[in-house]
Amino acid sequence: MRKLTFILMVVLVAALALPGMTSHANALSTACGDQQDPSVPSSPCRPMYLGGEAVTLKTGVPFAWLRAEPKSPQIAATVWPNAAATMQIALGPQGHFDGFQWWWFVTLAPSGRPYLVGWVEQASLTANTTSPAPDDPSVVKNWGLPMSGKVKAGIPFVWMRVAPSSDAIPGYTIPPLGPFVVVGGPSFDGYQWWWMVAYPGPYGHVYGWIEQASIQPLS
Repeated sequence: MRKLTFILMVVLVAALALPGMTSHANALSTACGDQQDPSVPSSPCRPMYLGGEAVTLKTGVPFAWLRAEPKSPQIAATVWPNAAATMQIALGPQGHFDGFQWWWFVTLAPSGRPYLVGWVEQASLTANTTSPAPDDPSVVKNWGLPMSGKVKAGIPFVWMRVAPSSDAIPGYTIPPLGPFVVVGGPSFDGYQWWWMVAYPGPYGHVYGWIEQASIQPLS
């Protein structure tokens, strides 16, 4: 009789606790808001991301800084809006709540340079669900080298730069529809891809870097 009474008591306690357990489980199925503290008992939540998700900047966010630490003033890189995924939630350090807002450790993508990582506030991020445009400069072309090419129609001129970056010094100017040979690359500057080209100048070939969006392959 005592054994039966004990079993009934266990069943009763479990029945009384089940609604609370279900409520807590439902709460944890809700992702934490940008400034929602996960440690507050009255509003439990789970981190927004698990790791590995492709993300980009929210509409209306002009740019974001990759920071060396969550809420650190030290800036590692600048992320600009793009139709393609600009970042990926890293599989290493996960989200961090600094007492005011959530931060996520991300890899700048598709950089191919794993050291371009840093922390971005959750309020600036959103999951990337769009496919990149065919001429998106952040999506690398699968070009075999060497490859004959020319300045894409409609572009008045192209600067050949001494390094694969918009900040690099122009070393030579290629005129409209100017022909060249793509001989090196690609290299990503955090915003777009660059290729090294050889252009037939008046005193021999000139070498420099031009942005992928200005290149028209010659079949």
